[in-house]
Amino acid sequence: MAKHSSARWEREGDRALITRRRKRRALQINLIPEPLFKNNLRTKIGRYRWRKLRLLLLASNIDLRCEVCKRKVINPSNLNAHEQWSYITTSEPRVAKLKAIRLVRRWCHGCEHFGRTMLLVARRAITFEQFEATVGHYCKVNCIRIDEFRRDLKSAFGRWARLSKMKDWMMDFGAYEEIVVERMEWCEREPAKVKLDQARDSEPAEVLPFPKRGRKPMFGRAMTRAELSARYRYFKNEESSGAENVE
Repeated sequence: MAKHSSARWEREGDRALITRRRKRRALQINLIPEPLFKNNLRTKIGRYRWRKLRLLLLASNIDLRCEVCKRKVINPSNLNAHEQWSYITTSEPRVAKLKAIRLVRRWCHGCEHFGRTMLLVARRAITFEQFEATVGHYCKVNCIRIDEFRRDLKSAFGRWARLSKMKDWMMDFGAYEEIVVERMEWCEREPAKVKLDQARDSEPAEVLPFPKRGRKPMFGRAMTRAELSARYRYFKNEESSGAENVE
């Protein structure tokens, strides 16, 4: 059996290696269909509740490790909360289902939303060196070559084009449906505060999806574990009546 497997491996060579690797992509390119742009959990629950949810995830991630590349970070600010969606196209209407929210490094996040990364480099919000580093990170995590990355990117854009032609979508937030309902009820109870909350959500966020390598953290010094725990307790113990007035 061992001789047969060895002979088959020598006969197929790199093709067998590529086939096996393509079945296991730890880091994937997930382009959001055009009808679903800005229609996600982050926009539904607002910036405050999203920050609170991210802190809950950080509190459960003791080692501060990326859930994709498994690399440990020093500064919690370098871990982004990433929404993982699946798209069901066999039903009417089509369903976009939120499977999970993962904490990922900024480099991995830039690969997941590679379409946005391409826009950022076109607008010169990030350098071409950072763009190349993102591609290199994708290849390194998945143990693939640059030509395989090009095939993955072409396949991702092909899937994006097919999904973008489908117009009727229904959102399924899964385990986070209660947070969405809570936010909607709050908007009905406090209509005067809705505009202020929407203004905060429209504030421009940090344009760089990842920090520059070899430099200090983007958000200043690294946050200590004690500071992170204190921040988590602050959000957890805050009364709902004054929750929307934070910063």
